Formats: sequence, structure tokens, C-alpha cells
Amino acid sequence: MVGKKNLLLLPGSLCDERLWAGQVRALAEVCAPQALHFSTFESLPAMARDALDHAPPSFALVGFSMGGRVAIEMMRIAPERIERLCLMSASAHPLAGGEAARRQPLIDLAHRDGMEALAGEWLPQLVHPTRRADPGLMAQLTDMACRFTPAEYEGEVHALLTRPDARDVLPSIKCPTLILAGAEDPLSTAARNQELKQAIPHADLVLLKDCGHFPMLEMPEATNAALRAWLG
Repeated sequence: MVGKKNLLLLPGSLCDERLWAGQVRALAEVCAPQALHFSTFESLPAMARDALDHAPPSFALVGFSMGGRVAIEMMRIAPERIERLCLMSASAHPLAGGEAARRQPLIDLAHRDGMEALAGEWLPQLVHPTRRADPGLMAQLTDMACRFTPAEYEGEVHALLTRPDARDVLPSIKCPTLILAGAEDPLSTAARNQELKQAIPHADLVLLKDCGHFPMLEMPEATNAALRAWLG
């Protein structure tokens, strides 16, 4: 795809490359998209190094949720390779007191009752309330989660609980940056996205109304429009 920007798409926890199928289709005319899948790494820096190993020499980068933290680690390691950055449904706050204890019941549920039980407990809390009864959306999210094993999920949680403090990287980001999230995301809240905008020089912020944690699935057309504008 000579002349087209390379675009690397990073998934979040319990998501794989299928998360980005709509964006790969919609953006293929304007860029060369590549979606990655993490499943066997237990640290965010290890995920970042693996992504860089599989990336072209220079690229635009979208990191979703946990993938947003991986994207920040990639900026720490190799900022010269990243032409544009989009942090989607992401955050950069350090580990909070009690976070490990709050995550443990989901790990226990996955080991005891399986990944489908975990998906049924966790995923409805993340999407916008109007989408919880959408069978296609919930089945898609559940299918991705069930591709992981309980041990792989525990590894992702370990990576998040041992995450580096990303706040020192944010002011050094010089490339065009888009911060994109659902306005009603319970994890990557509007306040956290405002903090990202304030910390990253000249970043643009787009909050999608009536959208939860998965903009690319809950509001694909608005998400694709924002990504097209960001790609230039």
C-alpha cells in the first residue's frame, strides 16, 4: 500500500484483533491498518516491545484501554517511530489503593466458573446502558473474552497492577494526538480524559455522547470519522 500511512491498532484487556474489524474495513482506503493481539505477556513494557517488534518502521498508533497504556510505553521506548497517537478509552492514573483487591474477585470468578461467567459479570458494566440488551454487541464482546484463558486474564491483570507510572511520558508527546472516549465510559471517565488532554501538549479531545467503553463497537461511524480526521 505505497503512499498510505501505516496504522497500528492495539486492543484492550480481553479483546483481540477482531475488535478492530470495522475500523480495518472503513479506514483501509486511507491507511494500511494492522491490528495486534496480546495474550501471553504479563507486563505492559513487554507488550510494548512486542508491538514495536511487529510494527513497521513508522506508523500511526491507536491504543484502546489497556492498549492505551501499552501505547504510552511505546512512546517511552521509541517516540521517533510514532507519527500520530490516539488514546481511546484510555487513562494514565497510577495504581490506586485497593485496586488489586477490587480486581481479585473477577480473577477468582474466571478460574472457578470460566471466562463466559466472567464476561457475563463484567462486560455489561462497561457498555452504555442502552446497549446492554444488544445481543450482537454483547455476543461479540463475549466471544472475544472467551478466546482467553483464566491464566491469560490473570496475566493481563498482573500487567495492569504492575504498570509503570505513565504520567512522566505524557508531557513529552509531540506528535498529533487524539484522545477519544465515550462520554459515559465508567472506566475511562470524562474527567480522566480531560486530565490526559491537559497533560499532552496540543492534544485534541473527542467525547462521544451516549457511548460507554467501546466506541469502535458502540458508535463505529462517529469513531471512524474521528480517526479519519486524526489521520489527516
